[in-house]
Order: sequence, then C-alpha cells, then structure tokens
Amino acid sequence: MATIATARKSRLHNALEGLALTATLQSFPTFAAAAFLLKLIGNHDPSATPASPSLSPSPRSPTR
Repeated sequence: MATIATARKSRLHNALEGLALTATLQSFPTFAAAAFLLKLIGNHDPSATPASPSLSPSPRSPTR
C-alpha cells in the first residue's frame, strides 16, 4: 500500500481523476433520489421497456 501512496502522478492525471470523481460523487445523490421517487410512485423496474405493438405477435395472424 505504501508504494501506491507514494506513486507520482502527472498534473493532467490528477485533474482528470478529480473531474471523474467529482462528477460521479455529485451525480449519485441525484440518481438515488430519482430512483427513490420512482419507487415511491410504484414503478418498481425503471429499466424495463414496454413491448412495442409492432414486435408482439398478432392474435389474428394466419396459421397456415
């Protein structure tokens, strides 16, 4: 672990790492709040997409 702590990083690497961590950690509460609100209103699977009518089989399709 000590070698990791003493490893030198460039200024650009530090800036990119800081930007990525800031964006991730600041957006997480927004995502968590949105997921919580979706759960409260009853949408238990926000990633599910409804089936398109054009992709589902028609009950009146000919069976020859």
